[in-house]
Amino acid sequence: MRWNTNWKGRNYELHRVGGALACGGLIVIALTGTALVWATWFGETLSRATGQRSKVRPRASLSATKVLSLDVLVQRADAAFSGGQLMRISFPAKVGAPLIVRKKMPGDLHPNGVNYIYLDPHSGRVLRVDAAARAAIDGRLMNARYPVHIGLWGGSLSTLTRIGHALLGLMPLALFISGLVLWWNRQQRARRSKRRKVVVQDVVESTAVMP
Repeated sequence: MRWNTNWKGRNYELHRVGGALACGGLIVIALTGTALVWATWFGETLSRATGQRSKVRPRASLSATKVLSLDVLVQRADAAFSGGQLMRISFPAKVGAPLIVRKKMPGDLHPNGVNYIYLDPHSGRVLRVDAAARAAIDGRLMNARYPVHIGLWGGSLSTLTRIGHALLGLMPLALFISGLVLWWNRQQRARRSKRRKVVVQDVVESTAVMP
């Protein structure tokens, strides 16, 4: 930054340096936002890029009609993955879909946790456990997308990182305003230059016709 200039020069410096500094953070926010919206495609792409196998949601039994009580299913989930805080239970939306218990463990960056226990709602059989601590590199990246997107990656300093993310989100507006000011100054400079040329031309023409 060069501060020893007029306000127009400082506006240019802020636009140039601010854009360069914000570029990396805005790219990260854009990528993590894309991963949140198109999670399946992004997850499969990460799995291929890191050489991991894409995980398919396990299937529950199709023939059984009886469903176990929710208390029993939660107990089975706790037995398969003990500890942590129960955050969410996703019920099967269609026949053959599992019931999913979601837990948050101490140290999880995600506010809702990223530990999933898949159960067959008919038999109570644990189909799969996805624990964040045992996730492969592609799973860890997918688990981090939401905390990184909203600025929760700072641990004990997460309040500061969230404020930083909020300010970073305002940078495109600041760059638009400073860029608009730059454009306006150039337009004004071009108009003044054009008026000077017209005045000079008038003086030259007047001098040429003098006797």
